[in-house]
Amino acid sequence: MVIDVSLVPPGRLGALLSSKRQEIGIDLATLATKSGGEFDVISLEAIEKGWSEISEDQIESITNIYELESGNIIPQRSRLIVDLDGQTIKSGEQIVEFKSQQADEVLEQYISLLYLLRDIQPGEKLTFRQPDLLALKRY
Repeated sequence: MVIDVSLVPPGRLGALLSSKRQEIGIDLATLATKSGGEFDVISLEAIEKGWSEISEDQIESITNIYELESGNIIPQRSRLIVDLDGQTIKSGEQIVEFKSQQADEVLEQYISLLYLLRDIQPGEKLTFRQPDLLALKRY
């Protein structure tokens, strides 16, 4: 069984959006208005700071209001692959293996992968994001 979940890199996306907004010389209020009510100033600020994730459907909207070409500017997102038969969890170039299909072992290795992907030290606070929870729910 293989589970495939999209990972959204909110910090990287937020930095890209903030940089683009500054480049085109526009403020958050103008972008909020340009979004036709889909985003307000507070939600745009949270997205730019990497505090808020956006859905797949919102990617197109956000890239339009920020005048980005999503295919060329936003990096291809890594896909999370949990391969229970092969006993691996992979995202991009990062792979962790687990020795058994016991839930505790899989969860432990999944959390190890999250620490690697987010470049934080084990023991530091780890926030589970929506894609993380979806992946865990499917297992």
